[in-house]
Order: sequence, then structure tokens, then C-alpha cells
Amino acid sequence: MIAPNKTIKIFFIAVAVILLAIVVFLIIGRKQNQATTETSTTSPQAANQTVPALPQSTQPQTPSNQIAVPEGSSPIEEQSSYSYDILEGDPEILSSVQSVKSDFTLDDIGVSFPSATTKLKNGNDILILSGCRPHDCGGTNIVIAYNKADKKSYLLVEKIGPTAGYVIDGDPPQGIKNLLIYYFNQK
Repeated sequence: MIAPNKTIKIFFIAVAVILLAIVVFLIIGRKQNQATTETSTTSPQAANQTVPALPQSTQPQTPSNQIAVPEGSSPIEEQSSYSYDILEGDPEILSSVQSVKSDFTLDDIGVSFPSATTKLKNGNDILILSGCRPHDCGGTNIVIAYNKADKKSYLLVEKIGPTAGYVIDGDPPQGIKNLLIYYFNQK
């Protein structure tokens, strides 16, 4: 049997250890929260966040087949033809896409959305194609910007997993990069 004085000492030591553990846990949790907050506002992933909508009173009014875009290009006009059909029917565009992403196949855009067009400030016409893998759209979205003037393609490919976000392939000029990100966030 333990003497009453030793029992009280053991009790107070146990309480002190538990309180110390709680304090350490709170300090570590607060530091991790601060690190996460700093990372989310200063890391490259911060650019991958959805573009917030303008307040209703300042949103530009566009016809129903158009989507307003960031400064530097005209409104995006949705077309009646689907992205998959365009790629399947135009080997030149498909080849341009595959030159940027060699493992690209038509299955990568098997579920496709209506194509769209826009004109950049420099006058170049851009064809926008988008879609995802059938039965696997979560994390497999692709947006393609095809510059009709120089016949080059640029891709935004969604990524899932620990480094979720997207990758932009083809080293596009800033105007096309902005367009890819904007269009991805709208769909």
C-alpha cells in the first residue's frame, strides 16, 4: 500500500504532466495553424484559387452564349460544337495538343463541353476546348487553349492528390495563361 503523502505527490505530478502536455499541444497547434495561413497566402498554390465573382452590380452584361473574361480578351463565346468532336475531326489541333502533352488521347477529354472562342487583345483568335475522362471527371479536367494564328496549344491539367491543383503546360503567354485559369474556374 502507498502512503497517503506519496499518493498526493503522484497525483499532483500526474496533473502537472497532463497540463504540460495540453500546453505543448496548444502551442504546436497554433504554430501549425500560423504556418498553414502563411503558406496559403504566399505559396504558388494561392494562384490556383477560384477567381471570386464580381458583385452583381458590376458584372458585365453579356449575351447568353458568352462568358465575361479577365481584362485583355473579348468575351468567350460558347459554340455549338463539342471539344471532343473538334479534336477528333481536326488532326492538326490534336497533333498540336499532343506536342505539348505527349500522352494525351481523346479519352482524356471523352466527356467534353461545348467549345468556345475568344479574341486576345493582340488580335489572336483562341479556341477553347475542355473536358475530362469518362466516369472520372473529379481531378481529370483539362482546358485547352489553341491559338489559331500560330497553331500552338496550351493546356491546363487538373491534378489530384497531396499536390492537388493544376499544371499549365506549353509555356503560354500571360494572357493565355490567365484565360486558361479563368475558364477552368468557371467550369
